Amino acid sequence: MKKCKNCSTENLKEAVYCADCGTKLSSPKKPIMWIVIVAVIIAACAAYYWYSNEDFELLECSAPENVLESVKENGVLRVAVESEAPPFNYINENGKPEGFEYELITLVAKEMGINSVKLEWTNNYEAIPCMISIENNKADIFMGGYVANSNIAHAAWSNSYYEDGYCLIVPDGSAITNLNDLSGKNIGVYNEDAAFDFVKEKVKNPKGIFRFEDEDEDGTWMMNHLLEPLSRKKKCQLVDAIVYDYVFAKEEIKESDGEIKIVAFNLNRLPYQIGLPKNNYELLKEINRALAIVMNSAQYPNLVKKYLDFDPQSVSLPSLGSDVKIHIVAAGESLGSIAQSYLGSPEKWTDIWDANKTRIPNPNLIHVNDELIIP
Repeated sequence: MKKCKNCSTENLKEAVYCADCGTKLSSPKKPIMWIVIVAVIIAACAAYYWYSNEDFELLECSAPENVLESVKENGVLRVAVESEAPPFNYINENGKPEGFEYELITLVAKEMGINSVKLEWTNNYEAIPCMISIENNKADIFMGGYVANSNIAHAAWSNSYYEDGYCLIVPDGSAITNLNDLSGKNIGVYNEDAAFDFVKEKVKNPKGIFRFEDEDEDGTWMMNHLLEPLSRKKKCQLVDAIVYDYVFAKEEIKESDGEIKIVAFNLNRLPYQIGLPKNNYELLKEINRALAIVMNSAQYPNLVKKYLDFDPQSVSLPSLGSDVKIHIVAAGESLGSIAQSYLGSPEKWTDIWDANKTRIPNPNLIHVNDELIIP
């Protein structure tokens, strides 16, 4: 066991962060000789990485100027993205780039008068923002489920191109249906401070909060931590629920053969935005103008349905009480048409959306036979 120096909580031997307070745990002390050997190896690897790795992340990045002018002159918009990250970006069976972000930014680029988009791939997610810097000069903008982050000092941010949120994921048959049910439970989150802090704030007295990568080094995917037989076989931490971004969770759940379910959507608001070099005001203005045109077109909801929809069998929503007014979605209906029928105006679709945010991930993702609350 590892004892946390901050709060004295006893943690599992393999734990990296304290389950109670989130403090990074120290490793057991090693003999001096081994420390020296390890330090030499790390230094050598770091030197090699510095000189040879194309995806090296600069600690300080500078924003280039006149990027829009350069893009239009070259006729190509270079977009930094993470390698093989469905449903946003990936290489299809024909060896071609595909995904929600790829198709979206291609449409945006055309509205800007740019006919070619080139994805610049990296398997180092943290290195993506610096790919637009003067020092790297590998891309003009970056995407990948980013939310505006003031810590990325050289970047400016577009308007949101998709609004996501954390969803609540549990084993099939679990009694957990909402955040209030997580008191006294072990909860898994993606290995980031924002997710950990969200659970600490929203859940009263959790038993433990554990940080996981979407896939561990041994190939253990994040959702395996929900299934007792698999967690025992892999010797990994078993949790009662996982809180994770919907668009990524829905991909992992496909592997569970119905053993894992989403029970609530949109636990918070995550407006995904395009990152671009700071102080490039004309580029920001053009991207936002083109993005608005695409998002208000018929192509946008089709893209959302094509790439971001979920298998209804992967969702198990709590039953609605008899005192709630319910509408069962029929073929061809939208939130706008339902609002027209019940509320007298299609513009009141947002009222229905607000009442059903935990039941559907996005206004464009409703299915036949979905039960919607009518406010």
